Amino acid sequence: QGGRLVSLFSAFTLQNCDVLFEWYRNMAQNTCRYRQGYNRQLLLWDSLQAQAETFEMELEAEGIADTLENGATLLPLTSWSYYMKLNAMLEFVLKGFELEVYKPWEFYTMFWYSYYLSHHLESCLQRVAQFLEQRVATIHAMSKKIKKLKAGAKKDALRTRYKWHMENEIPQLKRNSQLMSYLAMDCTVSKSLSLLQVFQFGILKSFGIIDNKHLSSSKFTSSELTHSLRFKTFSSIGVPELPTYEMFESSLQDFIIKEPMFQLKMKKTLDFIEKEVRNVNTALDGIINAVKDGDKEDGTLITGTRLVKDQALIWYNGLSRTAQALQANTTVLYNKLGKQPDASLRDNYTVKITCPPGACPYFPLLTLVEKSKRN
Repeated sequence: QGGRLVSLFSAFTLQNCDVLFEWYRNMAQNTCRYRQGYNRQLLLWDSLQAQAETFEMELEAEGIADTLENGATLLPLTSWSYYMKLNAMLEFVLKGFELEVYKPWEFYTMFWYSYYLSHHLESCLQRVAQFLEQRVATIHAMSKKIKKLKAGAKKDALRTRYKWHMENEIPQLKRNSQLMSYLAMDCTVSKSLSLLQVFQFGILKSFGIIDNKHLSSSKFTSSELTHSLRFKTFSSIGVPELPTYEMFESSLQDFIIKEPMFQLKMKKTLDFIEKEVRNVNTALDGIINAVKDGDKEDGTLITGTRLVKDQALIWYNGLSRTAQALQANTTVLYNKLGKQPDASLRDNYTVKITCPPGACPYFPLLTLVEKSKRN
């Protein structure tokens, strides 16, 4: 059995090296090839995750496992592979906005899927953070056990173990927790910005300005076929499961404002958007301050950006401008469209894709423009 475990681990490390080499090499590509590279990598990360899970399940069968408070096992190698895969999936989706791959009518689908992926990424990070907190609590609990024991060899041995854990393991666990806090904040930003985009699409849809279906569909194609083609890259990924076309369609109804009490529902939507923007700004302020401080030992976050400090500040300041632009765009939409849907609005307005100067190109805006009048 020991030889089989060694063989499984060796296979995992070899494939891990191949995937990471491909990941690093892809960083040097131009923007278009960079996205194509992620397209190829998704299956590699998915395969690596499956291989890691097989190895760790074998370890669990031998009684070797990191157990969470709810009885589930952490599976650290599998969790890391899953995290990297989700990041690659998010990067592939959002890079499409920068490259102007998507049409305005696709904004809801792609941003909702980005939100869906961010939700799974958040859950993965929470499980790891929970384990770290649990491990720290277990080590600190050893001091109470020492106090309860009578003097003797058993107490001395436990004291020695406790001292070793405090000097060697606790500092690393603290650093790990600081990194998890940063990753969680970074995930919050992507998740919230995606959700804000979904809500803005819902507002435009509520007033009849835009639709989530391809208007030029014919007997040779349809919105569903176009959707399937767009998500073909993700169709062979096992986890997270790709939502069905019907799930995408039904989820949109949650963001469309309808009568009765249209104005009240619109007010609640605007309040939610304002609150979500504040959440984004809070997370970004924490990240930007940590980047500026250079990941101090006594800080709350570790960002790992000391060698790319200037680039990191440009990136996160761009996300901050995006959040501000989204809130400003919501106000413009509300002021121009009025308080009630009107059939004439579709005749007078259309939308165009814009990216404010200095904002993040991963989250462009759907801005309202007047249609040109024909004589």
